[in-house]
Amino acid sequence: MGLLSAGLAFGQKKSVAKATDADKTLVCGTVADGHNLPVAGVKAFVYAKDSTIAASGYTDDKGKYFTNTLAPGAYFLKFIYPSGTSVIVNGFNVKGKGNSVYNLKMNPPAENTAIDATDAAKAKGAKTAKKK
Repeated sequence: MGLLSAGLAFGQKKSVAKATDADKTLVCGTVADGHNLPVAGVKAFVYAKDSTIAASGYTDDKGKYFTNTLAPGAYFLKFIYPSGTSVIVNGFNVKGKGNSVYNLKMNPPAENTAIDATDAAKAKGAKTAKKK
């Protein structure tokens, strides 16, 4: 029985997204609160311009998330906290070759908010949230 289960474990391939394709990339990053503590269980969605979900992932206990690979282009991100409130990040560009990183650092919002990716990058996650 031990040999059979060991053989199955070695024979199984784990499906992991990789950013090795020249024309595709992962969207990844961390979600932390205002005290730089990780926020687990946040749903991270990447939407195409037509509002269809292009990729998704969840934050782990360290606040880290990653999505499946995407073609380069303009997208927007939506982070849904366990409380049900969300943060939409407009103007996010996915680049080819490598990872496109977005780190969100803000306290979980009391209501749904929207921010601009370039404004948030300039303020390094400081209070840039605008009411939607």
